[in-house]
Amino acid sequence: MTQGRKSYCIICGKEKDGIEIREDNVSRAIRTINGYVRGKRLNNRVVVCKECYPKYNKYRKRYISRQRLYLILGVAVLVVSMLLSPSIGSLLFSVMIIILLYLLSLINWLPALSVSRGSISRRKAEPVSLGEKRKQ
Repeated sequence: MTQGRKSYCIICGKEKDGIEIREDNVSRAIRTINGYVRGKRLNNRVVVCKECYPKYNKYRKRYISRQRLYLILGVAVLVVSMLLSPSIGSLLFSVMIIILLYLLSLINWLPALSVSRGSISRRKAEPVSLGEKRKQ
């Protein structure tokens, strides 16, 4: 584990080492809200442990596919509403629907990993325990 910071798996919630997640706007917002609710910020690392990686991969693919589906539905609503009644009101309504669908997709939010998929597949070919440092 890293000095001073605990690492928690985002899937199982246990204190473990693993592949760190990428900080994005949603994770920063969650950390900020958590800081206000708890009264202090916990500066923990959020990771995916090697035991939970297959489950993480399945959940992440589901999140991405649902996000794309919601985007396609939102664009379809925009096109249909503009074809039926081309006005500023229908455009604003459609944009609000797209925003609502995007927010609905965040219910299943799962952050990306801080490493690329290529380096993960290379790690599978070359077994390395998460506690050891890789030779470069």
